[in-house]
Amino acid sequence: MSFGSAYFTLPKFKYIKPRSVDELLNYLSEYGSNAKIMSGGVGVIAFMKERLISPDYIISLSDIPELKKVKNDGETFEIGANVHLSELEYELVRKTVPTLFKAVKNIADPTIRNMGTLVGDLAEAIPWADAYPALLSLDASLEVMKKGSSKKVPVNGFVEGLGQINLKEDEFISKIIIPVRKMRGTYLKFANSSEYGLATVALTYLYEEERFNLVLGSITEKPIVINNADVNWDFKSDLSKNIEKLNAYIDSNVNPVDDLLSSSKFRKNIIKYLTLRAIKEVFSYERN
Repeated sequence: MSFGSAYFTLPKFKYIKPRSVDELLNYLSEYGSNAKIMSGGVGVIAFMKERLISPDYIISLSDIPELKKVKNDGETFEIGANVHLSELEYELVRKTVPTLFKAVKNIADPTIRNMGTLVGDLAEAIPWADAYPALLSLDASLEVMKKGSSKKVPVNGFVEGLGQINLKEDEFISKIIIPVRKMRGTYLKFANSSEYGLATVALTYLYEEERFNLVLGSITEKPIVINNADVNWDFKSDLSKNIEKLNAYIDSNVNPVDDLLSSSKFRKNIIKYLTLRAIKEVFSYERN
């Protein structure tokens, strides 16, 4: 990822490679705002080249084994902070969390996915990132650690704005936690000659619970979450009638940004089109 920086070098920094989580937490406690964590390094290096950040210390996660694990115990699906995106492109992920699988396939290109991580994509907190909408639709949470303690926090609310996350200087995300349930889901993205989406849709349908989360991304500073209760969705009713209600809700409540990349009107048309495609893809089983 690059924003067209004129810089070809990085600011000076000290590179640290802890070998355990405890060692990492000690460094974070000591260096605080002067340090940045690097997993894949895709975002951190790009931001440093742009001189958007100039940390004195870069703390790598590459030598900490427990942060490289993917675990499914039947109740939760857990993804460590240093699990590369390409490691999530396999059949178990597709069957267990299909929305996430399809979102990962939409992130950049294979080279970036071999380097980048899901936690890194989330923590960048940029409006066109693919991880956040997908994780929101899945009711995901994060394990956040600091020296002496850890806590579980919902993904919803973690991103506070452009480049702003709800994480203190001595904290880090150790893993992403997704509840395992019977679901169907998809992730659709519209991009124009770029890896950055002008509009994205994440849809997760928990069919045994008769509820869904629809998340509209890339059209505002933070994703917009819509669930079945918001639109008075009737699971026993004709799909076309429910789509009409959903379109009416989007018309009244969704106001995309207007910028150099796209007009607000165009983004709204695209988001409605992607939403229609997602609904038909995920709910087509109901008509078979």
